[in-house]
Amino acid sequence: EPVARLFSSYKHKTRFNNISVNETFLEFSKKNNNFKKQLYHDYLSGWIDIFGDRIKVLFFEDIIHKPVEISLEVFSWLGIERIRINEDELVNTNKNMSIRSKSIHNIALPIFEFTRSLLPFELRTMIRKVYFKFNGKPNEWYLKDRDAEYLRKLFVGANQKTRDILTSIGYKDLPKWLD
Repeated sequence: EPVARLFSSYKHKTRFNNISVNETFLEFSKKNNNFKKQLYHDYLSGWIDIFGDRIKVLFFEDIIHKPVEISLEVFSWLGIERIRINEDELVNTNKNMSIRSKSIHNIALPIFEFTRSLLPFELRTMIRKVYFKFNGKPNEWYLKDRDAEYLRKLFVGANQKTRDILTSIGYKDLPKWLD
């Protein structure tokens, strides 16, 4: 859903000091490059020009709510052997957290980036959990209803184009935000 995706990008960039904490979500959203990234029909039309109907479109909502089912669907679509997935072992490594100390975070970020390719995923996940217990706090950012409504109106036409493209290549069970 474009507005939720835009808000997620705003929180991520604010948390990692890529934008000012004083920049509001709407200010961030109105910047052309941020808004345009949510115009999914632009991407889809290019991919379809190259791959035709040989693309698989997944929706974030489905991945979150049905991760095993979606994974099995992808294995089948790719024609590869299904692997067993234990839903209890799936880990969200991108939890919605804020930072207590920006100074500590500014020191930790380059270290984390440097060690990303050196450490196994499981160890990085464990370190991240410890780090956020020490320097994290629940996210204080919430998408205001009036901001969401304002932006959703701006995406109506783009969502219609996305729906049209998807239905033209056979997609039927589309998420509600594409209505």
